[in-house]
Amino acid sequence: MPTELETLLNLCLEHAEPQTFRGRPTKRRMIGYGDTRYYWKDMPHLPRDPRILFRAYLDADLDRWVCLVNVYNAGDKIGAHTDTDKDMDVDAGVVSISYGFMGGGTILCPADYRLGTMVVDGVSYPIECGKDMGKRVPCLYTHTHSATTHKSRCDKRINFTFRKRLN
Repeated sequence: MPTELETLLNLCLEHAEPQTFRGRPTKRRMIGYGDTRYYWKDMPHLPRDPRILFRAYLDADLDRWVCLVNVYNAGDKIGAHTDTDKDMDVDAGVVSISYGFMGGGTILCPADYRLGTMVVDGVSYPIECGKDMGKRVPCLYTHTHSATTHKSRCDKRINFTFRKRLN
């Protein structure tokens, strides 16, 4: 029987849809939970609340947290950007947690397995399976960052990014 985490990850794989950025198609697929209209008006909605599973990383005000989920294939990259979204609580920071799959997307990578690299203002940090990047790097709202999913490490990387709305 699949665990709660495995069920959530499989829902992300099943329901995430390709997304365009500035009018161009991207390789990543996305799905969200909460009020994600600020990011993508027609973003598909995750049928299960990820905030419950990751509540240890969030504060008690769960209803204000919004979750964007990105699904990357091995070798995919997201270019340098900041998470400067309107109506977000910058003081709450960004919580970013990734999981990887091996074996054709069927086997969850072991805990602490290095899935990729995040570069924040020129400094490299490992993206490890199940680790919160938000507590290990400077605030992602104000610092330019990019990420690469290693080809040899996993077939897919699923990233949960939580941001807290101001109201």
